[in-house]
Parts: sequence; structure tokens; C-alpha cells
Amino acid sequence: SLSQVHCRNRGQNNYEVSSTLHFGGTQPNNANKGSGAVKYPFDFSADYHVFSCIWEKDQIQFAVDGKVHFTQSLVRSFYSGRGANPYSDLRQPFDKPFFFLFNVAIGGGFFGANSHALTVEQAKKWPNPEMQVDWVRVYQDNGITPNPVPVPSTPKPSQQAPQTMPTPAPTPK
Repeated sequence: SLSQVHCRNRGQNNYEVSSTLHFGGTQPNNANKGSGAVKYPFDFSADYHVFSCIWEKDQIQFAVDGKVHFTQSLVRSFYSGRGANPYSDLRQPFDKPFFFLFNVAIGGGFFGANSHALTVEQAKKWPNPEMQVDWVRVYQDNGITPNPVPVPSTPKPSQQAPQTMPTPAPTPK
């Protein structure tokens, strides 16, 4: 079963995010549950933001800059109702560790009409076709709530030294 947890900015729209859980078996028996497009009054590409996935035993919450925009209870079966049931208990598959994957996705059904025809060249014309990650932190709940609760602070992009990858040399013919 291919299970995923997504919290993402929509590349072609810098004012929206969406968060989604994918579960229920492999294609075509998979399913998903998510926030849908959540609109914000600011351009995500203009500054750094804190995207959070607060994953607890009984629920997963997604937040931007500390404001929760989607909560999903995990106290349920995630069987899609199609094909063989890959799960034997509640909370599965979200009761196991997952890997982090950061990417700029292009194409697929996520981007609306004719999205399967979206090309890399078209995506390069998006207002900001890149992902800049300042930091990634992972915390494990040990049952103790710190006092005061820490609040992350992030520098503005203008305070960051630009990091660029060198352009590869052309291949000789």
C-alpha cells in the first residue's frame, strides 16, 4: 500500500496550500482525504513560512505559520472500500514511520484541466518555480509540554545568502 502525507503549496498559485492523506491500497484502489485548496491573503513565494504536520496517535493536523487548516482523525479504518483491504486495525497505515520527501511536482491530476500535458517549460513560467527550504525540524512528544512553548522564528529571504547550484558544463559532442 502506498500511503502519503502531503502539505504543499500549489506551484501555479502562490496564495494556496493543500494538505492531504493518501491511503487505501495501490492504484486504482487508493483514496485520499484532504483540505482541498486553502487560500491565504499573502504570496507564499514572498517570504519563508512554517509548514507543520502535527502527527499524534489519534489525529494529524496541518498548519501554516501556527494556524491549523486541516485536521484528520486517525481513529478509523483507512480501507478505501476497493480491492483487498491492506489494513488489519484502526490508524493503519498512519501508525508507522514515514519518510520525508520534498519536491516541486509538475503535472499529474493535481493541477486541473489539461494538467497531464503540463511541461517543465510551462512550469518554469510559474511566478516562483522553485522550493527553498530554510530548515526542517522533527520533534517527538515525550509527554512533557515545555513552558513556555517554543515559537520558531525564521529569517526573511533577504537575510539569507542565495544558494545556487553551479550550472553543469555542456557535454562535448
